[in-house]
Amino acid sequence: MAERNEEKVHLKVPGETLYLNLVRKVIVDLAEKMGFPEEEVAKIEMAVDEACTNVIEHSYIEAKDIELKGGYFSRREDDVERPIDLRVKVDSHKIELTMTDRGKGFDMKNYEVPKLDEYLASMPIGGLGVYVIKEFMDEVDYTHKPGVGNILVMTKYLKKK
Repeated sequence: MAERNEEKVHLKVPGETLYLNLVRKVIVDLAEKMGFPEEEVAKIEMAVDEACTNVIEHSYIEAKDIELKGGYFSRREDDVERPIDLRVKVDSHKIELTMTDRGKGFDMKNYEVPKLDEYLASMPIGGLGVYVIKEFMDEVDYTHKPGVGNILVMTKYLKKK
């Protein structure tokens, strides 16, 4: 693969589950074009999906939101905007995804990985999003900036054959 100059893509979508398919398609297309193997593309896709889902379900969804057919959620028209802002930088060596949201903060530094054997024995729905993100991406950094919001940076390096 020839050296690739840095390219940037900016995607801003409402923080609603209806838009997750669009986000996944964009990310998968970029990762495939970069030359990531199919398994790595799937990991990147899942990490981004989990990050977006966590924002929507734990930071944005409120009791007054409307549940639509198929488990999708939508905010009421009079609510404040709740976007997911995704900035993607790609070059010959890596894909870097920076996701910003205006939801409630999360203490990722003190997140404890669940004991997988106990987790699987109880079979709860959800609860592995942060684990998946950290496990599937090469670098993960989370910060909360007052007035800006939550910033999650996920990086995956393209391993040369």
